[in-house]
Amino acid sequence: MLGDSRRLMLSVTVLIVLAAQAPGGDLNPPVGQVAPTMKRLDAIEPRVCVNDLTGSQDAVHVITGPGHYFLRADVVAPANKDAIKFEFGPGIPTTDLTMIDLNGFSLIGEPGSHHGVHFTATFVNGRYVLRAGVPLRSSGIRGFGGDGVHAEGAGSLTVDGVVIDDCGGDGIDVSNEGAGKFKIDIQGCTVGSCIGDGIRASAPTFTPITPGSYVFQLRASSFDGNGGHGVHLSLSQDNSCSVALHDVRSDNNAGSGARFSWRQVGGPVRCTCNVKSSSFSGNGVDGLTVDTFGAGLIDLDVDLDDVHASDNVQCGIAAGGTQGRSRLGVANGGVERNGADGLNATGTFGGVVRDRFDNIRVQDSDASANGGHGFAAALRAGGPDSGNNLNWNFCSASGNGGNGFDVQADVEEYRHCVADSNGGDGFHCRSAVGLSRSVLKSFFESSATRNTNDGIDIDSAATLGAKNIGLYLAEVTGNGGNGLRMINADAKLKRVACSDNSGHGMHQTGGSFLLNECEFDSNGFGGGGDGVSAEGIDNADAHHTRCRGNARHGMLVVEGDLRVEGSSFNGNGAAVAIGHGLLARDLRDGSIDGVDASRNGGMGFWFESNSGLPCGTLRLNRCRADGNLADGFLVQCSSGGDVRECTATGNGGMGFVISALGHVVVRNTAAGNAMGGYSIAVPGNSVGPLVDEVGIATNESPHANYVR
Repeated sequence: MLGDSRRLMLSVTVLIVLAAQAPGGDLNPPVGQVAPTMKRLDAIEPRVCVNDLTGSQDAVHVITGPGHYFLRADVVAPANKDAIKFEFGPGIPTTDLTMIDLNGFSLIGEPGSHHGVHFTATFVNGRYVLRAGVPLRSSGIRGFGGDGVHAEGAGSLTVDGVVIDDCGGDGIDVSNEGAGKFKIDIQGCTVGSCIGDGIRASAPTFTPITPGSYVFQLRASSFDGNGGHGVHLSLSQDNSCSVALHDVRSDNNAGSGARFSWRQVGGPVRCTCNVKSSSFSGNGVDGLTVDTFGAGLIDLDVDLDDVHASDNVQCGIAAGGTQGRSRLGVANGGVERNGADGLNATGTFGGVVRDRFDNIRVQDSDASANGGHGFAAALRAGGPDSGNNLNWNFCSASGNGGNGFDVQADVEEYRHCVADSNGGDGFHCRSAVGLSRSVLKSFFESSATRNTNDGIDIDSAATLGAKNIGLYLAEVTGNGGNGLRMINADAKLKRVACSDNSGHGMHQTGGSFLLNECEFDSNGFGGGGDGVSAEGIDNADAHHTRCRGNARHGMLVVEGDLRVEGSSFNGNGAAVAIGHGLLARDLRDGSIDGVDASRNGGMGFWFESNSGLPCGTLRLNRCRADGNLADGFLVQCSSGGDVRECTATGNGGMGFVISALGHVVVRNTAAGNAMGGYSIAVPGNSVGPLVDEVGIATNESPHANYVR
């Protein structure tokens, strides 16, 4: 404590000494009045009170030149008049900044009045700022028969913190007739209950005087309850443009919450549209519309982040692409309870066909309880080498009236996506029509459950090129149709579970498939389906795959080559008169190794020909058929091959029935079958000696078939 006191005294002493040494000012100022050393505020920025300005037959107050204007009282506009109108005479530099500060007061329109603020400038770049000033509750622009703010030929318009409501036209109407630059910045505004659009910005001239760019920014503003669109941007110029909406709400409008339209007639330009942290709900058309009809060669990038659109009469979000390069990105969004699709990015909506996007990426987004599809998207024709891709990551589509995902594209990727309880298919995937292209569709750790129709429906029939379909760690359960339906696909499935579906677990027509560690259980009880049903197949491969407890067959394969290894087909056929473990018809070539087909309602294994013609070779090795209600093995159509080291026990028919010719039948075991162990066409097959229990001890043939 003493040390602290000494240090404090020393510090005070040093400060006193330094103060004594500091030079002092003149203690005797000059005689006379002290002259000011700074300029007055009005000399720096002259301000003019609008209430002091005269009017005209069209306006209560008229502003005739650029400058800084303010209100000190409300302005009331009678019928046939604007509250404030700009009328710049010849030679006035309209490109200078013009600002109106409402200063917390209001512009009020009586019945039959025109606009609240009327900026006029033709074919020049007028720069206008309108701000609320003091944030009084009653300040703003309201009750006008025309627009709240009407700006003609504006090169730049900023509206800050203004409340605009109950106007007979648009809340804000900005048009630009051919000026090279066009910038609109609306921030902190509330625009509602207007007969027209909340805000309407247009550049209708097709031949601008000078090339330039358009910038349209809305921030922290709301546009609710208007008779047209909440936000309406319409550009018909051949100029680049940038559109940004951040923290915007546009709800309960008679039109769309926001509608962006592009028209283009000249050379290619670039446009961007960025919407973030915004909502568009309860509107009479779409929540958000990106209309590109006639957009031509515009390069268009659309990014929607944290955008939510719900309870709209038509789509939550509807967007089209262009003939140029066009891309759509959606992240962290939600589209719920809309009358049509949640997200429609097909280019076709509202009865109009537009161009499609080249690339679409949707992630961390949900589509639920929409009247149409949850997500609907279509890409322009391309292929794996074209760069035209559609990616879905961590997306969920549930409870929609149509399909969860309804997609037409050549390259699709689904990662961690969910389609649950939709009125159509969970995933409904089509390829573009009519060209010789390759197709790639990939599902990773995704699920399709409890949908009214198929869980996953993939149709590649229109594609002439390679058709590569991949499913990994997918769950497809409890759907009202098939679990997985594919047409003309070359599919690879690994660790996929298709169970408890009313139709087939998997149904494929044409193409080929490879199954690895997959499960197809308890399917078909809504109409007698199979675990796997494949018709017109080129190649069918199954490794370590299980088909168990299905209503009809465990696996049905018609035509093509069949290879099955280490798999099981058990307990099938309980719901039909007869259902088999593995049924193959009209095979070109078959190789069945280490497969168990037991306790089925019909045969364990049945190989037959519908046409009556002989099939290709068949190799049955180390297979087992136990406890089936009919025969264990029934081979009727193959030409050559072998049946070796197989076991048939406790079946209701024969153990082995081989009426086809050209087989080597050795080292098999039949025991306890109700109708006998073996029925083999001889001559015609090479059969090892049949050895019963009595002869086992003395048998010396390595090719013997055993009967017990």
